[in-house]
Amino acid sequence: MTEDPIVPLMHAFVAAIDASQARRGNALPDDWESFAIVLGLDDDGEYQQSYGYAYGAEDAWVKPISAEPASLEKPLADFVADRYPNGQTPPVKILFQLRLTDGSYDTTYEDSDRSRWQVSPNNFEQIQQDLKPVFDD
Repeated sequence: MTEDPIVPLMHAFVAAIDASQARRGNALPDDWESFAIVLGLDDDGEYQQSYGYAYGAEDAWVKPISAEPASLEKPLADFVADRYPNGQTPPVKILFQLRLTDGSYDTTYEDSDRSRWQVSPNNFEQIQQDLKPVFDD
């Protein structure tokens, strides 16, 4: 049985987020519990941008994050090829949410609206809450 491409992609996200934060000298606290990251894709389904938030246990903190593109290249290509085979048009954005404590995850696809989930000085607090992973236990 073949592993679902979401599994290596989520592992790559954790590594890419850690690498990006470390490169900036802003490592995440050890108690980060979940993340939500928006990946913008180009017309070929390749990485264009990323932004999102890491969340501490019990809402202790929220920190902005992004992901190093080099770490995501292959697992993202495999994921997009699996979800959009045979040249189907990929979405313009994908929201990935993961709770690290138990591996619960969700993905939400945006097919055409590049402004969806866009962060601005006027909406960043609302976007933090809107993107926060909430899973039925």
